[in-house]
Amino acid sequence: MSLQLSQSCSFNASRMSSQHSPHQTDSGSDDEPKTDRATAHVALVFTHAAELKILMGRLDRRRRYSDGELRFTGGFFDESIRVAAVEAGSGFAAHRRATTVLIEEHKPTWVISAGFSSSLTEGVRAGDLSLATAICDTHGQQLKVECPIPESKHSTLKTHLVTDSHPQTADEKRQLAAAHDAGAVDTASLAVAQVCAEFETRFISIRAILDDAEEELPSAVIASLFEPAGSTRGHPVSSWISGLRKSPEMKAWTTRATTVSGRLDRFLTGVIRQLGKPD
Repeated sequence: MSLQLSQSCSFNASRMSSQHSPHQTDSGSDDEPKTDRATAHVALVFTHAAELKILMGRLDRRRRYSDGELRFTGGFFDESIRVAAVEAGSGFAAHRRATTVLIEEHKPTWVISAGFSSSLTEGVRAGDLSLATAICDTHGQQLKVECPIPESKHSTLKTHLVTDSHPQTADEKRQLAAAHDAGAVDTASLAVAQVCAEFETRFISIRAILDDAEEELPSAVIASLFEPAGSTRGHPVSSWISGLRKSPEMKAWTTRATTVSGRLDRFLTGVIRQLGKPD
């Protein structure tokens, strides 16, 4: 059933309802439950636009707003699944703040940390999707993750490791894998998991693997795809992709990132449809 026109601006009504009265509610008697149109069934936290560009573009009745450095997007999947997402930028603290605001404003049933990652083991290959069964860091912290998504041909269930900076060389990856018995590495997913635990919000982490454990990453790949500087955030994705393509060395990485982003989009679409179903 199609949503009524009055619901087309439902994402974060408190921030986006300039076309509606702040006291507007769903029609019906006083005894009927009111729909909180700011809430989301599924919410996503990611670092930069290129990671979820395809997915965000396919949201129906999409709305956007900013809160300081944070950029929020909301819309619908399949007419009725409400989705909220936040582009947090790089860094652990940024992801903690983004997740806190996301949960306080939109009260999602599920939060997904999603984005690019690197493999730490031969069992996780470039192009794979890795789902966390636990997330640890190099400082001794660890959280178990109850992941409802089963392993498949192109997705693995592994412990994920969060580091202060993204590893660049094969030697760094080997050392991290040996010390922490993890399959994939990123720099922020534990921040999202911690906030979800504090709010008692259900959480999963899905990482799209860009590079194998034995591959070395050019510094430009880390700066553009894993830890983008604040000055690059918010720029049209085509702008920085064009910048990468000026370097012959980076062309292959740009192509790979585009392919992996497409796989993440397709996988997340199925996950959102599964998690967005009524209990």
